[in-house]
Amino acid sequence: MGVDDGEATAMSSGETDGLRDGEQRPPSGGGGAAPAPPQASAQTAGGGDQRSTPSSRGADSVAAPDEGQHEGGFWSRQHRKLEIIGTALTVVAGIVGLVFLFWPDVQPKPDPEPPPRIELVDSDIDREQNIAADVVFDGQVTEQVEVPASVVSVTLRNSADNPVLVTRAEVRLASVTEVFCRYGAGLTDIKARYDVKIPREAGAGSVILRKMKYTLPPHTQERVAFTVGPERYGEGSMPWIYTFTISLHMDDGSTVTVPAVTYLAPTDKATAFLAAAEQTMNPEQPGGAGLMEPSCVSKQAHSVAQLVKSASRPSPELREFSAELTRVAAH
Repeated sequence: MGVDDGEATAMSSGETDGLRDGEQRPPSGGGGAAPAPPQASAQTAGGGDQRSTPSSRGADSVAAPDEGQHEGGFWSRQHRKLEIIGTALTVVAGIVGLVFLFWPDVQPKPDPEPPPRIELVDSDIDREQNIAADVVFDGQVTEQVEVPASVVSVTLRNSADNPVLVTRAEVRLASVTEVFCRYGAGLTDIKARYDVKIPREAGAGSVILRKMKYTLPPHTQERVAFTVGPERYGEGSMPWIYTFTISLHMDDGSTVTVPAVTYLAPTDKATAFLAAAEQTMNPEQPGGAGLMEPSCVSKQAHSVAQLVKSASRPSPELREFSAELTRVAAH
């Protein structure tokens, strides 16, 4: 009974000291070896027991210095590599810049664009020719006359190895001005055979098409000419002043545009207008005063002079007409 009581007392004392089942109290003597740290048993998924590792706090405190040193060394090495590469690229760029600076011919240049197949070499309106015109009275052609007209000439060069066909011309009107002072009218119509016939109702922005079949041989230079005038005008009609551009369209899809010209037509009506204006401004001449109003003559002279002054390329007939009309209006 005494032994049992002692054992019970010892067990009770062990429980109060915080010992769990299966744990042993270390010997009380100071001369023994240090006891091994307690290890907990963990059960694996297969059911077997596996020894646990040291406590996580101890493992972290041991591994942290090694990991920090490892990571710091890796990133330091990568940073040094990037610095070396950046320095090398800077040096190379500087060397290349110096080479291009002192030897500019070494610098690569873009390939030049191929020249166009069709080139506009020249254009002018300094040539004059007579064109045929039908005089129409009461619907019948009574006679044929020759009407002088300025010629818009275009010189084209075909640099291709094959012929190129000019398929059409487009005349785009920038302005249409009639030099008008009332002085009587006749019933006779005149139909001139212009290359480009301008309808009477055409105005600024109108486009007149003319079909063509003009072939440019390879590696040659050719001249194309146009006369421009009203489609139909009468005995007492007035001269017209047209400002226009001509665009030539090729069968390969290319286009050549002739710079704007300012053009007087028909020239025979300009001559008749000057004669009537002269008679109006000089009533002492035989035949008496004309049917025009002197104020209208002065107004038209000023208007035509302004057109010639602002035109980039006025035709020779227009310059002469303006000079004569200004002289007549000054009387």
